[in-house]
Amino acid sequence: MYLLAYMLASKAKYFKNIVDYDGFAYFLAYSTYSRYKDETKPKVKSVLNYMKSIMYFRKLTYDRENFCEVINPEYNTN
Repeated sequence: MYLLAYMLASKAKYFKNIVDYDGFAYFLAYSTYSRYKDETKPKVKSVLNYMKSIMYFRKLTYDRENFCEVINPEYNTN
């Protein structure tokens, strides 16, 4: 799942840094695996098709969690 997520993200050219692809691939693979093991929801028939369908929404979540920035002079010390 990790390699599928990495391949899909790099094919879509989501990030500029290679390090970001690694973190996103882990995030998407974990999300897919937890959904795959959830017994309360319908079974996933194809992991590849499922990843393709949720990939953009997981990218938005990943960006929100990892690339947050506070734009306030009181908090910016640079």
